[in-house]
Amino acid sequence: MSYAFFFLAALAAGLTWAAVFVAAAARVQQGWQTRLLVAAGVLLPLVALLPWVGITGFLAFGVGGPRLEPNWFPQVFTVWVATVVGSIWITLAGLRSGRLADGPRGRTWPLGKLAVAFVASKLAAAGVLMALDQSVVAQANFLRIEAAQLIENNLPPQVSDAENAAPLYIQASANLDSDADFGAAEQLLADDEPGLLDRPEVGAALARHADTLALLEQAAARDVCRFTRDWTRPSFAMLLPEIQAMRRSARLIALAARYDAANGDAAAGLAKVEMIAAFAQHAASEPLLITMLVGLALDAMADETLMHVLPAVTEADDEALANLRLPTVRDTMARAFFGEEAFGLSTFADVIDGSDDAIGLLQDAGSGQNLGPVLVGKHSPVGMLFRVFLIPSDLAGYRRFLHTYQKQAAGGRSYAALQSTSETLDTELRESSPGILSGLVLPALNSVLEAGFREEARHAARDILIAATRQRLATGTLPESLEAIDAHWLPLPPGDPFTGERLTDREPLRVRFDEQGLTVWSVGPNGEDDGGPAHDDPDTPRDRNNDDIGLTLPLATSGG
Repeated sequence: MSYAFFFLAALAAGLTWAAVFVAAAARVQQGWQTRLLVAAGVLLPLVALLPWVGITGFLAFGVGGPRLEPNWFPQVFTVWVATVVGSIWITLAGLRSGRLADGPRGRTWPLGKLAVAFVASKLAAAGVLMALDQSVVAQANFLRIEAAQLIENNLPPQVSDAENAAPLYIQASANLDSDADFGAAEQLLADDEPGLLDRPEVGAALARHADTLALLEQAAARDVCRFTRDWTRPSFAMLLPEIQAMRRSARLIALAARYDAANGDAAAGLAKVEMIAAFAQHAASEPLLITMLVGLALDAMADETLMHVLPAVTEADDEALANLRLPTVRDTMARAFFGEEAFGLSTFADVIDGSDDAIGLLQDAGSGQNLGPVLVGKHSPVGMLFRVFLIPSDLAGYRRFLHTYQKQAAGGRSYAALQSTSETLDTELRESSPGILSGLVLPALNSVLEAGFREEARHAARDILIAATRQRLATGTLPESLEAIDAHWLPLPPGDPFTGERLTDREPLRVRFDEQGLTVWSVGPNGEDDGGPAHDDPDTPRDRNNDDIGLTLPLATSGG
């Protein structure tokens, strides 16, 4: 109702303005003064409203950009047309000669009262607009409280330093950062060339960091990892150096695991694979999408490292292999989406308040200009209109999108169902965005959910290769197909998560046995079998259309 009062007050202001000038024109001699006053009375309100007609029209019809969901064009255009029609009618009525009096009828109009009515209408419109703005501004504190509560509900528990893995990660990271030569060993691991483990830089790095390895072993054994951050004010500008540092620590462990396996200690290698998987869980325990994605990357590193350890596994390691603890990171995804909602709500609060962080977010947004002070400035008239007319719908749309993604992350739906929902949301965001902020702070959430299916596919391949290795330990021969794996080792072969309209009709994973080893793969997001994941062969151009996801178990242990 307040919005209707605002538009009615704006219309009243335009009409009383025209009435004041027509009454004044009727009181002067005919000629240029009359025409000037009539023009000022009729044209100025129309010219003042015309930019808002244009702006709301551009936003409503998507001229030069995406169409915004909040559509104020009908209301603004109605006020403009009503002002045009009303001003013309007032002009004709005021300048028409009266029957009982000499001269135009407008001469008898109470000029002072009309002026007071115009001022009252303007003040009423301004008052309603300020009241609406204050109601939006008042939400900022509530949004921050809600954001902090969302974060708190999804944080790892608060524990003492003796139970928290975070201090150990920080200390290990400091050790690695102080070692100028460790970067060379990291690069060798990234290149993964034959003979990697025979390089003196690798052995020297592992020897130098024996204490660091011990620290990381302790960290992996702890259930909780909670870094110290100001979670009361979540912000997209929050720095997360510890999370990235965990990747360096995981590379050290991966190098050590492969070194152990190559030197005949597969049990130690398996234990270090479990450590990397624990790192993945710790990284993903913070309720952020970025930390969850880092957790998925570490989880992939654990699987890839395991492939280098499995060929060295002997019968003595069968029990350790059977009891290998490799949890999934995907279980943390829903928590990360709740954290993402909290960060978005905090950003909306910053925009409403006009904070520096919000101004930075809007810097160069869309038009190549610094829109921050204009859109969120506390004393900017445009900022007030932005808050009043665009923020409520923008915020509601952001919540709606996040809640849909949270349900997707929490539910065990098929990839086909995810695609259907994602296409609907993408179309909505592209063709009818809830608002300017939603387009800025909503990340590529579809790709995040897809990453969960990628992890599921890789784990399915890993489980098959573990079963194949256990059969090798029992029979002395590595099975060359999925059908050749005995049900004792693989009772229910996992299906390909990227196939099937329902969870129950997934197709089996693909298997290939060749000189590279035993490869198991999923068809990937495109749903087509591209022949398996491409091997990193410098002599073979990489097929960019190949999105198959899988793992290869080498036939034998090598120095690389």
